[in-house]
Amino acid sequence: MMPKRTKTRNRRKTVDGMKKVDDVVLKGAKPNDIIIPVMGPTGFGKSTFINAAVGKVVTPVGHELQMCTQHIQHAICECPGDPFRRVVLVDTPGFDDTLMSDTEILRRVAVWLTSSYGDGMKLAGVLYLHDISQPRMFGKLRRNLDMFRRLCGENAKKNVILATTKWSDIDAGVGERREEQLESKFWREMVENGSQVVRFDGSHGSAWDVINHILANNAAVDTARTQEERLDFGRTTKWKGQDRIKKVDDVVLKGARPNDIIIPVMGLTGIGKSTFINAAVGKDTTPVGHDLPSCTQHIQHAICACPGDPSRRVVLVDTPGFDNTFIKDSEILRRIAVWLASSYADNMKLAGVLYLHDISQSRMFGTSYRNLDMFRRLCGENAEKNVVLVTTKWNDVGAGVGERREQQLKDNFWKEMVKNGSQVDRFDGSHGSAWDVINHILANNAAAVDAVRIQEELVDLGRMIPETDAGTTLRAALKEVAEVHRRAVERLKGKVGNDEQRQRLKETEKEIRELLKQIQELKVPLGMGIKSWFGLG
Repeated sequence: MMPKRTKTRNRRKTVDGMKKVDDVVLKGAKPNDIIIPVMGPTGFGKSTFINAAVGKVVTPVGHELQMCTQHIQHAICECPGDPFRRVVLVDTPGFDDTLMSDTEILRRVAVWLTSSYGDGMKLAGVLYLHDISQPRMFGKLRRNLDMFRRLCGENAKKNVILATTKWSDIDAGVGERREEQLESKFWREMVENGSQVVRFDGSHGSAWDVINHILANNAAVDTARTQEERLDFGRTTKWKGQDRIKKVDDVVLKGARPNDIIIPVMGLTGIGKSTFINAAVGKDTTPVGHDLPSCTQHIQHAICACPGDPSRRVVLVDTPGFDNTFIKDSEILRRIAVWLASSYADNMKLAGVLYLHDISQSRMFGTSYRNLDMFRRLCGENAEKNVVLVTTKWNDVGAGVGERREQQLKDNFWKEMVKNGSQVDRFDGSHGSAWDVINHILANNAAAVDAVRIQEELVDLGRMIPETDAGTTLRAALKEVAEVHRRAVERLKGKVGNDEQRQRLKETEKEIRELLKQIQELKVPLGMGIKSWFGLG
């Protein structure tokens, strides 16, 4: 179990990462407040319910086509029978809003819940409102209900009140049949798990009849425990999202030791990562590619004793490079992400990261630039002080030319990273040179990386790969490449005259289909987004 202080700190980091300037949170809460969020689809009477309970208009009610509640709002009133306690009703935006995406609404609800948890508050229960005048359980209503159920979690359903509204808009017999259908079909599982069904007729007394179900239940402690389970973004011994990301043949580091010095070696395909590792170890432990096809396709480890301290091991991690011959970039990102998240979940810290660049390249091509941007998003700004930027293949370029290129890298493409503490070094292909590079990390080992960005995102924040900074960056890069290919196809279509041109057109169209497939894989389905936000993976 993670210490409470660490959990709180991780939650606070999570909230800070999600918050925006205009987000509303509950200030000045009292320890014995009875906090009740009121949720449900847009236009189902949440604001009306709260105003009826308070006895005056405290939250605006929408009567136009455009949705009314767009921010979290609070209404506070005395608790009947105990004037020393307050009932805090929380008016939430409804899903399927005219002006906001469901994702933005979820973010606002998530910020409020995590903020309330971090401030030590406990939910007494949750009200979920449903408009009984709706003639069908439309798809959007079912999706909304599913979101709500997943948001609450299984254990909290006994603290949920399912309240039907707008009874005056429908014949009583029709309403009763619909209520029965809700209980027996759509709400059946929730009712079996302890949720109660009540009616709200629009009056002050009816509103308090609904609230009294929660007051009588008096199960705030159980609800708070569920809230902790749903919203504990702190790292545990298990990475909660691994089942939906990992594959059977994924490589992870087994038998790691607490004092291992773990150093991933990253960079584009063909840049010399395997060559560097073999030079450091002093023998061929990872295959080196000399042909056009990419060589490294899976994560590989090379282990050797630490010079000066043979009781410790240096673990060099050979990673597949982007722009691989056989593997699409989205799969490369997944493999690297799985390795990093798995090691982090097993409490293995990285000593640092090596990023290799081929100095013989005459230009900083688009692929190289995109790969560097991906690397930075994957690491995060805070980890850049533990990065060593290593130039390779000095034998393939004149010394003067190489030095000018190295300076251009420092002054332009690597400028921000160097400013953030990254070091620059050269690898000349020898064993000694490899250890000169590694020694930069060993000398800085007291300041090991707490976590690179993608580790925090996947393990601490429970995100999916498409939601990570690296995932969104790769998606944007693939869209750019797909657009370039699309324009090329348009040009080729008007010039196809021989078999060679037809074959070229066919291959380009195939590449576009592959790119679009990767882009689709890197999109975040809304339902999966809900799961990851609330730790339901």
